[in-house]
Formats: sequence, structure tokens, C-alpha cells
Amino acid sequence: MKNIPFRFLFTIILSSLFIQSCHNKEAIIQNLSHRWIIEKGFRNEKETDSLSGLYFQFGKTGEVTTNLNGQDERLTYKLKGEDIIEMTGSTEIFLNIIELSETKLILQTDLQGFKFKFEMLKDKK
Repeated sequence: MKNIPFRFLFTIILSSLFIQSCHNKEAIIQNLSHRWIIEKGFRNEKETDSLSGLYFQFGKTGEVTTNLNGQDERLTYKLKGEDIIEMTGSTEIFLNIIELSETKLILQTDLQGFKFKFEMLKDKK
């Protein structure tokens, strides 16, 4: 009998953590769902101009358009946890969210043996 209150409390705590996690994901998707353009790009921790013109346009329903591979491409995305974006198309790409605010998005990823960091600004258009 003494375990019933503990189990009940444990269930409530787990439920509230799950609800909070879902709420955080919704807030992240809401904030992410815009067009982001590159301000600075880094390859292996060195700033590079080769990423000039890079953009991501995230939608609220799991679609993203980007020119990360050199041409416009429509992909799908989902959040894994609260700090990883998994983009799926012809290949899978995982982007780590380093920072996300109303105006700035910093992403990090490994592509073809290189470490990339994208410092993005929300497009004002």
C-alpha cells in the first residue's frame, strides 16, 4: 500500500516532463519556422565565403527548402530531442541547434568529413 502514492507521484512527474518536452518542441518549431539566411559560415572552424547565399526555409509542418547541396531542394525535417534537426531527402543530414532566438540561428553539422557551422539570420522579407 505504501508504494501506491510513490507510483502515483512518479507517474505524474513523468507525465509532466513529457508534456513539457512536447511544449518545448512546439515552441522550437514555431521559432524555427521562417526563412534563415547565412551571415557567416565556417568549415573546420575557419570562416569561409563558399557558403555565401546559403539559406534554410523551415515550415511548421515538417518541410524545409534549402540550397545546402548547391541547388534548391525540398526536404522534410523533424526535431530529435530539443537540439537536433534531422533533415531527410536524398540523404540524411543532422544539424545541431547551437542557438535559436527570434533573429538568430546557429547550426553545426558534419558533412563529407568537414565540420560546418552556419550563423544564420532571420530573413526580414
